[in-house]
Amino acid sequence: MVLAFLTISVWQSHGNIKVTVGKESNAIYSIYRTLDAYPPALREVAKEKLTIYVQEVVDREWSMMKPGETDYAALQKLKSFHDSVIHFVPTNNGELVAHQELMTHFSIYRELRRDRLMGVGPLVGNTMWLVLSLGTLIMMIFISCLQTPSYSNLATLLSFFSAMVSLVFSLLILDNYPFMGPEAIGSGTFQQLLKIYFPLP
Repeated sequence: MVLAFLTISVWQSHGNIKVTVGKESNAIYSIYRTLDAYPPALREVAKEKLTIYVQEVVDREWSMMKPGETDYAALQKLKSFHDSVIHFVPTNNGELVAHQELMTHFSIYRELRRDRLMGVGPLVGNTMWLVLSLGTLIMMIFISCLQTPSYSNLATLLSFFSAMVSLVFSLLILDNYPFMGPEAIGSGTFQQLLKIYFPLP
């Protein structure tokens, strides 16, 4: 039961982080489009800085997340974008609404970015792996002590149990690190921003 619930929990957590990444890229796009309401000079500078930041995330930060490293260059570029718009003084109601909306999107984005970076660690800790391993061992010993008509029946029972546990453990290992391995969450949504959505007029 513990193994089943843990597997479901890890699978759901992996999926939630993937959803978070999608929301994060959507928040960036919302920020980018809201900049259209700003004066031309500021708009072009801010869009360029935001594009440079997203490129940094795709090129370097994503690969640095695998070993759990921090990309300070990405933080600096995000701060540079923030500094370019935070001191903007709206001159009309349209610019005021746009500025308030952009700041709201930016606040949401920072939370989503934090959630993504916090999700780089393992979803199953060392203590839980130890508990699962010991529990599996105890269960195999228990099965070995069962009375069966023949040794072949016991061997078959142990084989099926071992195969089932191995499959579940494989799933846990694959999904344990959301940004590593064959099931790793990629930067595809951010790449789409750069290739498809940012170039739109």
